[in-house]
Amino acid sequence: MNIKKAMNDTQDPSLHIAPEMMKAFLSEMQIYRAALKEVKTKLENLDDNFHVHYDYNPIHHIDTRLKSPVSIVNKLHKKEKEVTLENMREFINDIAGVRVICNYLEDLDRIADILLSQDEPEESRFSALLEDMLIELGLD
Repeated sequence: MNIKKAMNDTQDPSLHIAPEMMKAFLSEMQIYRAALKEVKTKLENLDDNFHVHYDYNPIHHIDTRLKSPVSIVNKLHKKEKEVTLENMREFINDIAGVRVICNYLEDLDRIADILLSQDEPEESRFSALLEDMLIELGLD
């Protein structure tokens, strides 16, 4: 994302971000973008594997999204928090998102089980987020 474009995404002057903070935000966003790509690739590979071995695709559709820096600043302002990377990490839990659409609820259970069983130690946050998602859906 272009820094100037991101800074000018809003008409509200109170939401403009200092160039050095914007650069830090965009650098941080690259980490989230890479994580989204990794999760999406895992899901696509899982779906392909099901197709090859079982002639069946449990995943109907995968969407990903990443909050813009301006949207993050808006949210921090609403929460009355200073605009810092630390506050972004601590107080905003929807910076990145993956939506997996399955035809059947059982497919979602199966995919979640497989993803959790593949979880690596350094990805424990992903595991915790997935478990939270399953609890919210009543799938625990």
